[in-house]
Amino acid sequence: GYSASKHALHGFFSSLSLEVQEIEVSIVCPGPVVSPMNDTALAYNGQPIKDANVTPMEVPGKMMKTERCAYLMSAAAYWRLKEVWITKNPYLLSVYLSEYSPMLFGWILSFAGPQVVKKWKAAQLR
Repeated sequence: GYSASKHALHGFFSSLSLEVQEIEVSIVCPGPVVSPMNDTALAYNGQPIKDANVTPMEVPGKMMKTERCAYLMSAAAYWRLKEVWITKNPYLLSVYLSEYSPMLFGWILSFAGPQVVKKWKAAQLR
């Protein structure tokens, strides 16, 4: 559901920006951001992440500070950018690969993806 809803919103706002010329639309795609969201987020089993003894899927030290993300979002709106990806590596590299070279990204993911998913599930099942 999460990825599908993000994809739907992206499509909706892309269409809106083309169909309604009277408004300006900036699509902001942030990566992992330090926030209190994990305090209320739910794990795969419906329990709050903080109570479910699970590890969020993130790379330590690679999450962007909330203030930095907000600043970059406001800069994107000020400069009327149509779309902006706000994240740190390794996330940014994967976004670029998936957007500009989807076949290469798919090939890499076919090898690396199952390992990442296994590690993530193992962390969630602790």
